[in-house]
Amino acid sequence: MTQQPIPLLSSHQVKILLVDEEAGDLQHYRFLLEALGYEVRPSVSYSQGSRWLEREKYDLAIVGQGGDRFEWRSLVECAAKADRGMPVLVLTPHYDLVCHFEAMQLGAAGYLQKPLPVPQLVEVVEVHLFCRASASYLYGAADWFLQTCRNPDRELERPTV
Repeated sequence: MTQQPIPLLSSHQVKILLVDEEAGDLQHYRFLLEALGYEVRPSVSYSQGSRWLEREKYDLAIVGQGGDRFEWRSLVECAAKADRGMPVLVLTPHYDLVCHFEAMQLGAAGYLQKPLPVPQLVEVVEVHLFCRASASYLYGAADWFLQTCRNPDRELERPTV
């Protein structure tokens, strides 16, 4: 049996859901993320973003906190139900400690104040995507190891993530 390295990151196009009711912010972050090579699905509607989460798989979600209606909360909850491992970043125009804690309790991976400088945006997105890919890799490697232990005489293909 020839040993081949297990790839850490898959070759699929990274897909980001971007939801912000501020159209200017939505276009700004869409432009930056697409310039970095990511596939971006933008929406100014939280309910539309929730529907997309139910139907499509994303690697990361970035959600604007929005106004006083707190619609972002339902989208963060929907993201946690759709894919527990998908990082969700909440962007806010005005930092609020109570909302920060609430976002974390709902499953958000980060709560950041807008506007994000480009280097910070790049760092935050890459760190969260790397952590997601690493977790997927470790899960796949552990599953492969368990299958190998259960069937030592059978050749198994190494996992791809």
